[in-house]
Amino acid sequence: MGKHYYCDYCERSFADNLGHRKRHLKSNIHQQQRQAYYNSLRDASTILREEMGKQSCRKYQQTGECNFKESCRFSHMTPEKLYMLQERVRMDKQMADTRLNQPERDPVDIVNEWLAKRAKGEKPCTSASVTMVTKPKEEEPIHTVPVIFAGHANIPPSVLPPPPGDQINRGSEWG
Repeated sequence: MGKHYYCDYCERSFADNLGHRKRHLKSNIHQQQRQAYYNSLRDASTILREEMGKQSCRKYQQTGECNFKESCRFSHMTPEKLYMLQERVRMDKQMADTRLNQPERDPVDIVNEWLAKRAKGEKPCTSASVTMVTKPKEEEPIHTVPVIFAGHANIPPSVLPPPPGDQINRGSEWG
């Protein structure tokens, strides 16, 4: 059995050779699916800006359908959808402003707060598996085993902390 190419946009598989792949990538269905995927990732303010610049689609307003669908150059936004999009943009901007106005917190404090909440939560953690993080000294890094590996006999060597006598050469270059 030969190799198959799976297209994530179209959710279909076909024999992987140059001709089949080129034909698929140039097909209208693939182009539409790819465009729909990237359109789903756009933020609300970009969508609103584009929709405000378009005229309303007469066919869509009259019948609720348009033969051009996503590729129509006119807007398919109803006034209700447009209002909801404006509200979403306003709320996103408000949330961004509140995040900017908050003082930046120390990551060590955030981790300690999370560990304290976790210790009080539904899943009790043993004291051996949860250690409070302290700010490390520059010359002595602190190494601990992650909570998910606590109590396991076969921990991968890459996760284990280095032996006490090992020196970490911080100034060395890789490669």
